[in-house]
Amino acid sequence: MSKPTDNPADPFKKALAEATKVMAHDPDLTVSYSVDPSGLSGDAMRLPQVSRRMTRDEVMLARGTADALALHRRYHNDALHARYAPPGAMARDLYEAMETARCEAMGARDMPGTAGNIDAKIAHEAARAGYDQITQASDAPLATAVHSVGGSPRATIRSPSLNRLT
Repeated sequence: MSKPTDNPADPFKKALAEATKVMAHDPDLTVSYSVDPSGLSGDAMRLPQVSRRMTRDEVMLARGTADALALHRRYHNDALHARYAPPGAMARDLYEAMETARCEAMGARDMPGTAGNIDAKIAHEAARAGYDQITQASDAPLATAVHSVGGSPRATIRSPSLNRLT
């Protein structure tokens, strides 16, 4: 018999994990929460940790990350992706950014509620990388800019600095 938890974030994390499995169309997906970088490997997905305080930023980042990774799991085709992958680092980075954008956009088309969550994730990642401080277009990494503009389901960048560059 499982011991009841006193962590107020546990019901949220359980609900998010179940919703993520459904969105990914993968009931066998294992969802965990960690301070380690988020990602998807095999049948395991790692999401950002959510503390007991459950701040709005933590919740939105966890939801956005879960949605983005679940949509990638659902819409990405490894064999097809590898078949058309271009040579060269810059071309590969752009190709990967556009594939991420495509998966997120397809999910937002089918499930409009994911758009705001993914926008919050993109904004968090941009601020964390310091992109909100960029003042010249030449300072913005091209693949990141492509994903930020093309990957945002709403096709907007929430950073005033980056908006001046577009």
